[in-house]
Amino acid sequence: MTDADDPIPTRNGEKQSAAPSLEDVFRKHLHISQSEADLAADWFASSAWGNPTGFYHRSADMKDLFDLRNAVSAMLRFDVHGSEEVQELLRLNMIQLDIETDTKNATDAAEKWRPKSHDSFVSSKQFITRWQKAIDTTIRTVEQSSLTVRSRQRVNVEGVNIVDRARLLWERKLGSPAPARGLNVATAFGEYLFDLFEACECEGDPRSAFHAWSRHIGARVHSDGETG
Repeated sequence: MTDADDPIPTRNGEKQSAAPSLEDVFRKHLHISQSEADLAADWFASSAWGNPTGFYHRSADMKDLFDLRNAVSAMLRFDVHGSEEVQELLRLNMIQLDIETDTKNATDAAEKWRPKSHDSFVSSKQFITRWQKAIDTTIRTVEQSSLTVRSRQRVNVEGVNIVDRARLLWERKLGSPAPARGLNVATAFGEYLFDLFEACECEGDPRSAFHAWSRHIGARVHSDGETG
């Protein structure tokens, strides 16, 4: 069983019947007013669910990137080795597509797709070359990123995002550092995080989600985090 499959625990091991609201959790643990809690809840929802931190899949995403790089390389090879006849046919078809899909007239389309000696073909080749460089940079990023995982199913992505945003709010509102390397459920932050998971009705153990956050995100945020 992964952390994403675990039931929602509470500190006494029993699930409470009525979940608190986000506003209730923020007022209680961050010691802020109702209006501040309303704003915090709006920000939390839009950030954790509307703009969550995602993860890269080591095998699937890398395969797609290598397939894309091969396709782009094939375009460059065609530009060099493709026969003049088929390149001319391709050019005419591009002109026809422009006429059918754009508001340009036939003269504009023909100008855009002039024969190979025209600058537009050089620009196209430069564009493809930039694609290659961008793909190579993306591949290196995915290979080296702490957000690259063997399986997304083994990471409670929602839980990790809740931990990340919970920490940000904790530090902003209380002015004190949140735990970065370990979660002690008996501390004020531990109680806050458990209540927040309950309010979000997030499946999984907050401790497992915190461990995943520390492993994949925390190392980039706090190089010398503390246990809390």
